[in-house]
Amino acid sequence: MKTDKDIPDHSQLSKRAEEKLQEEYRHSHSISEMSPEAMATLIHELEVHQIELKMQNQELRRLHDELETARDTYAHLYDFAPIGYFTVSEKGVIDEANLTFATMLGLDRGALIGTPFHRLVQKEGQDIFYKHRWQFLETETPQTSELRLLNKDGHGFYVRLECFVIRNKADESRQIRGVASDITQIKLMEEKLCQSLKMQPIEIVQVIKDALKSLRSTIPTTIDIDQDIKITDETILADPTQIDQIMTNLCINASHAMEETGGTIKVILENVILDDNSAGQYLDLSSGEHIKIRISDTGPGINPDILGRIFDPYFTTKELWTGSGMGLAVVYGIIKNHNGAITVDNNPGKGAAFNILFPIVKKA
Repeated sequence: MKTDKDIPDHSQLSKRAEEKLQEEYRHSHSISEMSPEAMATLIHELEVHQIELKMQNQELRRLHDELETARDTYAHLYDFAPIGYFTVSEKGVIDEANLTFATMLGLDRGALIGTPFHRLVQKEGQDIFYKHRWQFLETETPQTSELRLLNKDGHGFYVRLECFVIRNKADESRQIRGVASDITQIKLMEEKLCQSLKMQPIEIVQVIKDALKSLRSTIPTTIDIDQDIKITDETILADPTQIDQIMTNLCINASHAMEETGGTIKVILENVILDDNSAGQYLDLSSGEHIKIRISDTGPGINPDILGRIFDPYFTTKELWTGSGMGLAVVYGIIKNHNGAITVDNNPGKGAAFNILFPIVKKA
């Protein structure tokens, strides 16, 4: 293919025609003094130049169209690639991003441009982000890291970032170009695998009794802890540490709800059998024998306006007790990883109760 360098522009062709005329004029004082043969030759050459100019213009238009097509193809591949692309200034501000990266974050691309990249990084990952940023600016060698970014709703998702530094030859300024791959599903599968490796058959009664014994020294004496354990040696498949975390979180939350008035936390442990109909009332719960743990309090209950959101990730409110910092979303996640279910009964002004069900494992 011819390049722009190979194609004379209009001014070059005009200059060649003018030089040709001047060359002819050096041998005569006027066109009228030119011989018919010289005139015919000159006209022929000018016509050839005119045709050549027309052909060159057509070639330029063809090259322009090819360039536009290539640019549109590149833009489409860039914007709709299955991974996110972005460019960040040396100061850490996003200069450019493709549509995929903007979609990951739930943002319009226009709103993303000009945003400091660190604002997208979850608080717990800030140190990792700044460490890698310093390393690849200092060494200018490619860096790979895994972080949790936050979308516009505040929900976190895992990404693998592969970044490298480019230099602007004109002014020696630097930019960071990056590739972001959403690895949330991979990370969740890894976490689930790690969790499954920690699970073991446990007698739930002893785990619950140990957790309540430990909590007694933490919860104020103005709050009673009543136990109603109706089972003996039933076994579930679980990580005992995480069962303890569930009990601690829910009981501490309940105690905070009653810290000004005092009251009672009641823990009921019983065996329930779910048929297909009753199991269908719980998400992903199968029929059969289950352990039911009910933790109730005599506090003010939960504001009905927020009841439907208490298990949402990152949902926090002073109206929903103060908690141990783990959050009900994490409690919900632990229970789901144990193939269980959790529901809440709310009685504003009289208290709230959480019901947890785990499938029983039959002893060999």
